[in-house]
Amino acid sequence: MKHLVLVLGLCIGLLLVGCAAPAGTIKIGLEGPMTGDYALEGQGFEKAVRLLVEQTNAAGGINGQQVELLVEDDKGDPKEASLVADRLASKKVIAVIGAYNSSATEPASAIYNRENILHITPLFDCNPSDPKRIPELLPHRLPR
Repeated sequence: MKHLVLVLGLCIGLLLVGCAAPAGTIKIGLEGPMTGDYALEGQGFEKAVRLLVEQTNAAGGINGQQVELLVEDDKGDPKEASLVADRLASKKVIAVIGAYNSSATEPASAIYNRENILHITPLFDCNPSDPKRIPELLPHRLPR
């Protein structure tokens, strides 16, 4: 868990500096299984990210702006993950951390990519149901 916190902290700090809006708060989403079979992992995931956001805000935020964390429960379910991605997109987040499992990450990634939302997933194994979809799921990682 300590390594996950360190990696997420570095990702948030490095990636959001370049994404920050000029005024207001910086909205980031956290998508994970807060209930269901993976609730324990999801709740630990939330605690770690919430701690990073609190520490970032206590240190003055990012470029003087406070970070607002919007937490959504995808229950580890692919259909719910799509609904979560739509909700976070409608709330105008600039980045999303999550989901916890690949089956939830895959459908959400398509929505985040379509909406040009930075999507960081620490556990996605890039083994989608159809391997031909890897460039679609990870368009910023692979040449077309």
